[in-house]
Amino acid sequence: MGRSDLGFDVAALSDTGAVRAHNEDVVLVAPLDGESCPEVVFSFERAFAGPAVLAVCDGMGGAAAGEVASLEAARSIGHYLVSHHAADGDLGGAVIRSLRAASERVYDLAVANPRLSGMGTTATVCAVRGAEAIIGQVGDSRAYLLRAGELRQLTRDQTLAQLLMERGQLRPEDMDQSVVAGVILQAVGTAPSVDVDLKTIGIAAGDVLLLCSDGLSGALDAEVIREVLEEAPNASLACVRLIARALEAGATDNVTCIVARVLELDAART
Repeated sequence: MGRSDLGFDVAALSDTGAVRAHNEDVVLVAPLDGESCPEVVFSFERAFAGPAVLAVCDGMGGAAAGEVASLEAARSIGHYLVSHHAADGDLGGAVIRSLRAASERVYDLAVANPRLSGMGTTATVCAVRGAEAIIGQVGDSRAYLLRAGELRQLTRDQTLAQLLMERGQLRPEDMDQSVVAGVILQAVGTAPSVDVDLKTIGIAAGDVLLLCSDGLSGALDAEVIREVLEEAPNASLACVRLIARALEAGATDNVTCIVARVLELDAART
């Protein structure tokens, strides 16, 4: 099997949850074939071959501002990558530029409209091409990889709690209960530009990629996530089970995930 002979079984699902009045999370699913328009949605299920971009955005801000921030950021990221990826051999650079373009877009909207002042959003982007996945990160939404039964977190939370833990000023077991839990260090749209954490990994048939908002990762420990991804027969059922388990665990935030199972090309086309 060659490097380009991979396809994807992709599903996405988002739930407002039991506490919040509005859903400020959105997901982006966009095949990078130069023909399809980016889809910013709350649920999605499709198998496809070829390059693609997946993203989870978790908005923040007063009133409806968080919803505006996440929606506009996801649209901007999708349109940038669909338009530029083919002309740019540096896909990692394109991911960084897409996030910076999204931050400028959301920031400009907030400056122009006082009702949207201070809005922002996390953004975790996964661009897949051939046997490579490139993860771009701003905020604390997460990306995971399940391979051969082992779950690995691919992203680093850009939060004050994470920073204090790394400096030895906060114990890992105290992070969730800390007064700084949930305080993020940067967000798309709160400034004209952002510093993007970038990671590139190889992928192969049998791998499972998960992108999620902190409503899911904060409600479920890694072992539960691993078990669900390992046992679900397809991406759609994995999403349904992850959301259900998070809600059962008492998730108080919007809960959102994208699951992408990496397949051999023939399997993706069936």
